[in-house]
Amino acid sequence: GQGGAGGAATGATATATAATATGGAAYALAIQVGGAGGHGAGAGNSGGAGGLASGTTASATGFNVNVRATQTGGAGGSGATGAAGGAGVSSTLTNAVSGTAQASGYLELSQTANGGAGGYGSAGGGAAGSGTSSLTVTSSVPGRAYLYVNATGGNGGGAGGAFTGQAGGAASATLKATSANAINNGRAIAAGGIGGRAYGTGTGGVGGAATASAKSTSTTAGALGAVARAYATGGRGGANYANGSGGAGGAATGATATATETTATGSRAFAEASQTGGAGGRATGAGNTAGAGAAASGTSSSASGRSAVSESYQTGGAGGRGYGGASGGAGASSSLTSAAAGTTTGGYLTLRQAATGGAGGYAGKGGVAGAAGTGKSYMTVTDGTSASSFTGYNTAIGGVGGGAYSADAAIGATAKSGMALTGTNTVTAVDRSNGGAGGRVAHSANALGNGGAGGAATATATATTSSASARGYAGATATGGDGGVGNGAGKSGGAGGAGTVTSATASGFNAYARAAQVGGNGGRGYNGATGGAGASSKMTNLVSGTANGGYLRLGQRAYGGNGAYGSTGVGGAAGSATSSLTITNSGATALDDITYARGGIGGGATASFNGATGGAAAASVYSTGARAIGAGNLNRANSAGGAGGRAYGTGTGGVGGSATASSVGTTTTKAADQANTLSYATGGNGGANYNLGNG
Repeated sequence: GQGGAGGAATGATATATAATATGGAAYALAIQVGGAGGHGAGAGNSGGAGGLASGTTASATGFNVNVRATQTGGAGGSGATGAAGGAGVSSTLTNAVSGTAQASGYLELSQTANGGAGGYGSAGGGAAGSGTSSLTVTSSVPGRAYLYVNATGGNGGGAGGAFTGQAGGAASATLKATSANAINNGRAIAAGGIGGRAYGTGTGGVGGAATASAKSTSTTAGALGAVARAYATGGRGGANYANGSGGAGGAATGATATATETTATGSRAFAEASQTGGAGGRATGAGNTAGAGAAASGTSSSASGRSAVSESYQTGGAGGRGYGGASGGAGASSSLTSAAAGTTTGGYLTLRQAATGGAGGYAGKGGVAGAAGTGKSYMTVTDGTSASSFTGYNTAIGGVGGGAYSADAAIGATAKSGMALTGTNTVTAVDRSNGGAGGRVAHSANALGNGGAGGAATATATATTSSASARGYAGATATGGDGGVGNGAGKSGGAGGAGTVTSATASGFNAYARAAQVGGNGGRGYNGATGGAGASSKMTNLVSGTANGGYLRLGQRAYGGNGAYGSTGVGGAAGSATSSLTITNSGATALDDITYARGGIGGGATASFNGATGGAAAASVYSTGARAIGAGNLNRANSAGGAGGRAYGTGTGGVGGSATASSVGTTTTKAADQANTLSYATGGNGGANYNLGNG
C-alpha cells in the first residue's frame, strides 16, 4: 500500500523584545521541519510525500539583536518490494527574519531553507525538494550588521534495480542589504543536494544545481565598510556501489557578489564570489564510469567604495572514483575572464581572480583514469577612477590527473593565464599559472602503470601607469605540474610539465618586470619503475619595460625540474635551466637587470644504478643604457647547477650539474654614473651514496 504523507509544519514564529536595554542581546530562534512520509510497499505504490514546512518567521528588538530561522521540507518515505520512493518537499523562505538594534549595537540575521530528501524506492527514488532562501534588509539605524542567507537542496532518492537515482535538489540563496552604517558581513551560501544512490545497475542521480547572490550597500559618509560574499557549490553526483555508473555533479552557476559604499570617506568595499562544481559520483563494475565533475560558470564580483577589494574564485567539479573495473570520471574545466571588477573614490583598488580545473577521478584495476579539467584565467582591466594604487592577482591552476590502480594514470591538465592592467598611479600586476600534477599509480606490488605527466603552464603579465612619478610592476610565474608516481617493471614516473612565460612587461616613471619559469618535477618510480624526468626551463628576453625618467629593473629566473627517484630502476633526468637577457635602454636613469638559472636535482637510483646527473644551468645578461648600470650590484647573472642524484644501492652518485654565467654592462653616460656588473656560477654537488658505493 501507499505510505502516508508527512504532516505539515506551519507558522512557527519567535519574537524577542528588549527595547529599553542598555546592553546584552535579544535572541529569537524559529525552527520548522515538515513531517517525513511513511513507508510504502508493493508494485504501483510509493512512499508518502514529505510534509510542507512554511511560514517560519523570527524577529527581535534590543540593544544587540540576534535572529535565526530555519525551515526544512519533509523527507519522502521509502518504498519497498516494487514501490517508488516518496518526494521530498521544497522549502522557501523570503524575508523570514527581521530585527532592530540600537545605534551602538549590532544586528545579526540568519535564515536557512533546506529542501527535503527524496525517499529510497526499489522502483525508483523520490524527487528531492529544492531550497530557496531570499532576504532583503534595509536598516537606517547606524549599527553594525551581520547578515547570512543559506539554502540547501535535498538529497535525491536512491533507487533499486535498473532505476537511476533521483537528482539532488537545487539551491538558491539571495541577499540584498542596505544599511546607513557598516555591513560587516553580508553572505549568501547555496549548496545543491546530493544525487540519489543507485543500489542496482542504474546510474547515480545528478547532483543538484546551486546559485548564490549577495549585494551589500552602505550609505555611510564615514570610514565604514561594506562586505558581500556569495558561495555556491553544486551537489555531488549519486554513487553506485553495486554495478553501475556514478551520477554527474551538479552545476554551480552565476554566483555574484556586489559591495557598494560610494559615499564612504574611508575603510573599503569588499566583494567575494566563489563557486565549485559538484563532484561526480562513484561507479562500480567493468564497463561503467564514475560521474563527471560539473562546471562552475558565471562567477563575478564587484566592489565600489573609497577603497575596494573584489575577488572571484571558480573551481570545476572533480570526477568521481571508479572501482571494480569502472573508469574514473572527468574533472570539469574552469575559465574566468575579467570576473573581478571595482571602482574607487581615491583609495586603493585590489582585484583577485583564480580559475581551477577539477581533478580527474581515480580508476581501480581494469578502469581508465579520469581526465583532469583545464584552468584558464584572463584579466584585462583599466582603472578609470584614479585609485591611489591598483593591484591585480590572476591565477590559473590545472586539475590533477586521475590516479589508477593498475593502468596508466592521467596527465595533469594545462593552465593558462594572462593579465594586462592600466592605471594612473602605482600599478601592480601579478600573474601565476600552475599546471596540474599527473595522476599517481598505486604503490603496490600488484599494480602496473606509468605515472601521469605534469600539466603545462603558461603565464603573461603587463602593467602600465601614466603617472609621472609612480611605478609599474609586472610579474609572471609559470610552474609546470609535477609528474605522478609510476609503479612496476618497465614503467616510469610521469615527466614534469613545462612552465612557459610568454612575457612580462612594465611601463611607468619607474618600471619593474619580473618573470619566473619553473619546470615540473618528475614523478617517483616504485617496484622496478624508473623515475620521471624533470622539465627543463629556457628563457630568452622574456622581460621588458619602459621607464619614463626613473629606473628600469628587469628580473628573469629559470628553474629546471628535479628528476625523480627510481626504485630498482634508473633515476629521472634533471631539467636544465637557461636564462638569457639582452637589453638596450636609453630612457631610464638607472638600469638593473638580473638573470638567474638553477638546474634541477638528478633523480636517485637503487640497486646498481647510478644517480642521475644534475641539471646544467646557464645565466647571462647584456645591458646597455644611457645612465647608471647595476647601481647597488643589481646587474648580475647567477647560475647554480643541480645536485647529482643519490645512489641508494651499490651504484655511484650522480655528477653535479655544470654552471656558467656571463654579465656585461655598458653605459654611454657622460655624467657621474657608474657601471657595475657581476657574475656568479656554482656547480652542483655530486650525489651521495650512504650505503655501499661511490659518491
